[in-house]
Amino acid sequence: MKILVTGINGFIGSHFLDYAIEKTDWEVLGIDISDSYVNRHIGNPRFTFHQLDIKGNQAQLRSLLSQSDLAILLAGIARPAEYIQHPMKVFELDFEYNYQMVKMCADVGVRIIFPSTSEVYGLGSDAPMNEEKTNLVLGPICETRWIYSNAKQMMDRVISALGQERGLKYTIIRPFNWTGPRLDTFAHAEQHQARALTQMLYDVLYRHEIVVAGDGCQKRSFTWIGDGIEAIASIIKAGDAACGKIFNIGNPDNNCSIKEFAQKLLSILEEYPETAPAARETVLKTEPYVKYYGTNYADIANRVPDISNIKSVSGWSPLVSTDDIIRRTIEYMLNEDRKK
Repeated sequence: MKILVTGINGFIGSHFLDYAIEKTDWEVLGIDISDSYVNRHIGNPRFTFHQLDIKGNQAQLRSLLSQSDLAILLAGIARPAEYIQHPMKVFELDFEYNYQMVKMCADVGVRIIFPSTSEVYGLGSDAPMNEEKTNLVLGPICETRWIYSNAKQMMDRVISALGQERGLKYTIIRPFNWTGPRLDTFAHAEQHQARALTQMLYDVLYRHEIVVAGDGCQKRSFTWIGDGIEAIASIIKAGDAACGKIFNIGNPDNNCSIKEFAQKLLSILEEYPETAPAARETVLKTEPYVKYYGTNYADIANRVPDISNIKSVSGWSPLVSTDDIIRRTIEYMLNEDRKK
């Protein structure tokens, strides 16, 4: 099987490539604007890297799609700091340019896997959230953080419509707080732009304080990136049985508050001689959303997935606990990311 992956150098893309090279016989055509996380695979006969921006190069993109059996469209922006500060940049990449890619896939007849987001559920109160029953409820326009959720929801609807009208074979996935190495770097954290685990780890090591937005009671279901990649692989292997469907991919057993997550991190950091002193000195504080993010942020009280649909179709279930997610990420960040 030949698989085209946009955003190959990103968090999900680079881990998917590792999996494909190490555990399958799939051939991967990777597209991105840089290769920092995937360059160790360049030279492998089953990986070809194309340094392209999906904002242009339409003829070349169409040619690569025509050579492929499946396209996984991972190019996008999913960092809250970006969609709060640069909402138009997020909309253009996450919707406009991906819309063009999806239409090309329909033209060429290539099956797609598209990453939506758990944020499409917005303020929905269902717990757990179900792909077919939970209402998608967003906040007011002045809260610009919803532009990310809205762009992804519109892509979900467009993809479904292309499936209905043009026979596009698709699977939409909704990741729930996938976490692990390469999600963000300490360079992002230095600018206060990283997501939870990376930001907290950096703050412990370099600032000796963790600042949690709001009261810290908001809950998330943290999911190991390796479990997420196994879910994508199970969808690929399921073939037509997974087409025309939307799947939540998350770990409901890992649902915990952000404050609890920070406390877990501090406790686990004390297990490592290198980080124990900083962990003991670290103060855990809360900060109003308006101070932490700015005036246009809104939060979601709880985000826990119903994963019965993907279990029934592909047999996938997550395996890695919150504590082990933290340990594995700590070890990577200490060994690799602090060098950057």
